[in-house]
Amino acid sequence: MRVVFDAQVTAIHCARHPFFTVKTPRHKYLSSGVILAAGGSSWPATGSAGDGCKIAAKMGHTIINLRPALVPLMVREQRLAQSMQGVSLRNVRAAAFQGRAEEIDATFMPREDYGRGETKKTKPPLIESRFGEMLFTHFGLGGPIILLMSLSVVDALQNGPVSVLIDLKPVLSAKQLTTRLQRDLNTHGKKKVAGIMKEYLPAKMIDPVIALAGIQGDTPAHQVAATQRSKIVETLKALRFNIKSPLPLARAIVTAGGVSLGEIDPRTMASQKVPGLFFCGEVMDIDADTGGYNLQAAFSTGYVAGQSAAEFINSLDVNR
Repeated sequence: MRVVFDAQVTAIHCARHPFFTVKTPRHKYLSSGVILAAGGSSWPATGSAGDGCKIAAKMGHTIINLRPALVPLMVREQRLAQSMQGVSLRNVRAAAFQGRAEEIDATFMPREDYGRGETKKTKPPLIESRFGEMLFTHFGLGGPIILLMSLSVVDALQNGPVSVLIDLKPVLSAKQLTTRLQRDLNTHGKKKVAGIMKEYLPAKMIDPVIALAGIQGDTPAHQVAATQRSKIVETLKALRFNIKSPLPLARAIVTAGGVSLGEIDPRTMASQKVPGLFFCGEVMDIDADTGGYNLQAAFSTGYVAGQSAAEFINSLDVNR
């Protein structure tokens, strides 16, 4: 086997079956079979800049629109996100909705997961809901559950505004949380609100969250009005963000979209349009959740494509 480095493939032609001409800036290579394993368009510095899809398109294949998946989300409330930058949360629920954050009724917040891999279907305006870990960044939202929801959010943004609501206390109902907060405020009436909220939030989130309720951190607990207390509970149960956009495709962990699976034989990874052409990995319209599944898809399809390409070439030798 010969490995050629620093040779960007610019085109693949199959003018005379069973031979392909693989073109690079300096040379042309003849082959009886080709495996297109060029990746998606994420992290182009690694060599996957979407060239594989362009080549496949010129060979007659349909390309499903490329878009970022497993990608952090930028929010319009950037100052609020920045004030909590670096905070990592566990056991919270994030839900994406079609519509502006301020228009979403907090009672729409689900108590279960909805999305890819789940059996229950969502009801509008809910797009997806996930429970687990997330974090705040200088531009918005990141972490596992945000990444899981990101492709649904990216697609929904094509239809209009999208918002994400975060339930910081999903184990407690709003009524239970109200009772607990009222008890703590009454019991520690002379204590500052910021001190009481240490039992509810990470330190860096306290001032931003109570500010949304119009309360200063040094306000004595006994001075918190009922409307302000209700606002704190509402914010804990539905911290609202309007999604501006995902990070660029080049910054996404995975590329969604690619060569249409309807034009690839799933048993062999062979093109159904061009004999001798095979595909594997992210150049195809496949993407999966975080957790190593995308790597497994690349390894598995690569193995099948390699085996199938070898069998195809051997069959040509036999028939000659």
